[in-house]
Amino acid sequence: TYAMHLVHLLHPHLFGDKEWELFTGQFVPSNSAAPSPPPAWAKVDNPNPFQLLSQALPAVISKLELGNTDMWERWAASEKCEADFPPPITQSVTHFQKLLLLQALRPERLQSGLTIFVSKTLEISSLSPSSSALETIATKDSTPLQPILMITTAGADPTQELEDYAARVMPGKFGQLAMGGQQTKAALGLVQEAAKQGHWLCLKNLHLVVHWVPQLEKELSSLSPHKDFRLWLTTEQHPSFPTILLQQSLKITFEAPPGMQKNLQRTYESLMHREFVERGSHQRAQLLLVLAWFHAVLQERRTYIPQGWTKFYEFSPADLRSAADICDTAGGLSSGSPDWVTIHGLLGLAVYGGRVDNVQDERLLHTYLQQYFSSAMLSPNARGTVRLGPGISLPQSNRHADYVQLISTLPAQDQPTLFGLPANSDRAVQTRAATYVQSNLRTIGSDPQASAAFDREKWAGQLSPILSLWQKLSASCQSLQGGSMPLAAPGAAPVEAFVSLEVEKAKLLLKTVNDSLGAIGRVVRGTELLGATTKTQGNALIQGTVPPAWSALWEGPMQPVPWMKEAVIRLNALERWHSGARDGSLLQGPLCLKDLLNPAFFLTALRQQTARVARVPMDSLRLSCALSAQELPQVALAFQIEGLLLQGALCGAPQGLAPLTSESATFSQMPILHLAWVSKDERLPYSIERSALIPLYLDPDREQLLSELRLPCSGSESQWLQAGVAMFLSDTC
Repeated sequence: TYAMHLVHLLHPHLFGDKEWELFTGQFVPSNSAAPSPPPAWAKVDNPNPFQLLSQALPAVISKLELGNTDMWERWAASEKCEADFPPPITQSVTHFQKLLLLQALRPERLQSGLTIFVSKTLEISSLSPSSSALETIATKDSTPLQPILMITTAGADPTQELEDYAARVMPGKFGQLAMGGQQTKAALGLVQEAAKQGHWLCLKNLHLVVHWVPQLEKELSSLSPHKDFRLWLTTEQHPSFPTILLQQSLKITFEAPPGMQKNLQRTYESLMHREFVERGSHQRAQLLLVLAWFHAVLQERRTYIPQGWTKFYEFSPADLRSAADICDTAGGLSSGSPDWVTIHGLLGLAVYGGRVDNVQDERLLHTYLQQYFSSAMLSPNARGTVRLGPGISLPQSNRHADYVQLISTLPAQDQPTLFGLPANSDRAVQTRAATYVQSNLRTIGSDPQASAAFDREKWAGQLSPILSLWQKLSASCQSLQGGSMPLAAPGAAPVEAFVSLEVEKAKLLLKTVNDSLGAIGRVVRGTELLGATTKTQGNALIQGTVPPAWSALWEGPMQPVPWMKEAVIRLNALERWHSGARDGSLLQGPLCLKDLLNPAFFLTALRQQTARVARVPMDSLRLSCALSAQELPQVALAFQIEGLLLQGALCGAPQGLAPLTSESATFSQMPILHLAWVSKDERLPYSIERSALIPLYLDPDREQLLSELRLPCSGSESQWLQAGVAMFLSDTC
């Protein structure tokens, strides 16, 4: 992000008119510019970025000759398309215009394209600094007079690794103290004593006591330390951290090592060093490798959030140390059959499971525990059939060198399939990384003084396109504005009452946006004084964010223009829902849940209506799903859902879930699903052995779970759970 921001500041000539705004998502199309659809050869999940590109830069589109299918099909299928543009157009467009094309048609390769662009422009070989081992830092890079300040990131705690290393090279001469509370006086005493004796001292979490750090600076400046003294400091990023200590210290960013190979290598350099591994039987050494592999898998799956895990969990070296102690004390280890129940319970409920607070992630953790911690994994008779990974066999010894050698043979770059994820998972990772960069660039590029002063010309220039766009979009919502959609009668069916409430909320949303933009328009024209509310909402739009008053009514996309477009789509769709609910035809055809402002409430309304028709309690019903109406049992109320998106698999009737290939799109369309609320005693359409429970989320962020639906599949349910399979109402976050 910072490198791209630096390029924009130092080389503004590389960016043409509207190009930077288009890249960062701040371009608002004019009413006169008609969008063009993506070319037929392009396989895109979302056509909107290309439509915006065609509206912003029509001259560039004409230069690209996108109608030349033979020339562009090879580029569309290339694994390195960011460096493989067709030669005829290489000279006709700029490097940044190529990035805009990647953003529109190959967003999964945009992150790699950005890296190439900034590296060439800034004339640097890499954006990643070289890494250092603790041994190098302690013996070569640091001095007794220079503190070692380790700036930590989420999920990366260096203190456990530092403690293990110090126990080997400085036994009995290492101390540490977690700062906070009343520890400041004790810390100064420990610093003085360690400096005098030549010991190592680690003061942790300095970000909690930034007000005290200047006292530490004074103490350090008065010391005459022993030549072996080292002061290690850890802190998270803090905006008020004193600059003097930053300047005096050797600054190190401590991050979790990327990739399985580097992760395991660091583990076998620190916690699982030679003395630790070789002090037991070969069965114990094998179990330690399985544990280290399991720990690395949990950490590296975080690369694929939210498909790998729904959120970031701080699995740390301290967790690995605790787990190793548990495995060490597990009974039956010498015979090759440890107490798996105890290991599963403590690792799954306390050590690792204690960090996990999502039901889907808990189920995922359980599948890995069952996969790796079993007698089949350690049994010699199972070699060749039950393995950690493809072609990996456990060494039949306790020699540390054998395990280090095995780790060195692992590929440096992980494939998603190593974690049970689909082969196309890297596409989603790259796309999300590029989206994150664009979001940060909008934040960095925003004017911090914009909210302090009012500039009518600036408001007119930046907000007039938004005002014009809304005027055009809202013209299609005449029914909602005219009040021609009456409320449901008292005692109406729950579904009709729900739709009526949705319509009322849609009217309120439409009125709120109309009032907001109307007031902004009058201020821009000079016919109304600027009020506090109008100023807040106008500044939010200028900063490229949705005003809080709008998002309080509906949490749509984070940017104003996509939010307005998606909101109007829902407002128009609700007119059709209202008509269907009034004449009783709503549930006779397929429904698209993304049309609703509150889709979760619709499922509850259907449950309530089913309970009323069947004369049973609501809590006695569960949601049943089938790929055809014939597979559902006789029910009081059935309905169909269309338009769902699937990630992690393909799905078709009658076979259900099927694996993806590396060329598959991130999302695929689900067939029409037939659903009904049925009694919990009713037989499921698909047996548990031949089906998988798949979550249904509001969007790909996987933050709002709507329901879980059981779909037919081949293989085991754990296979699809590890693949991160999920359904969504929309691909717009």
